[in-house]
Amino acid sequence: MTEEKKTATEVLLEMQHQIEVLTKICQDSNANVKQLRKEIDLERRSRANSNTNVAAHQVAPGGGEVAAPSPPPPAETNRHSVIEQTILYKATQRAVALADVKIYDIETGSMIKKALTGPGGKWDALLPAGNYRVEIKKGPSGGQKAFIFREELNVKGDGAPIILERKLV
Repeated sequence: MTEEKKTATEVLLEMQHQIEVLTKICQDSNANVKQLRKEIDLERRSRANSNTNVAAHQVAPGGGEVAAPSPPPPAETNRHSVIEQTILYKATQRAVALADVKIYDIETGSMIKKALTGPGGKWDALLPAGNYRVEIKKGPSGGQKAFIFREELNVKGDGAPIILERKLV
């Protein structure tokens, strides 16, 4: 088996992309820890209030029971999901390296993420819940024609990874 050699630019771009993904994962983890701390504090306060209120007010005047206070509604969670896709040339089945990937928020129309496909044709991103348009574009290279590909993507915000189908261009 022959191993394809990577240029320094390809290695640096791949490393930069991986650092961005890891940074976003760390930020998401920190946000999740903060959210869990808030939920734990709310739960502790709710239990303390429930115990105090129930103990102090179990029986209403006249002998009727007093309903225990209802706990606060659970805090809304919005976890980021890792999105992953591999882009291949249809004619050769070879990876499309260094293609531009832009992700737009459909609601606002603004670009929220920009990346490049790696040497294996793979791109990934960490996204919160929302509806997105993914645009992948590459000029002519190595005898291959230029292309532009667009697709829409819905991220639910449940933290589950989304592996998109391989795209042949």
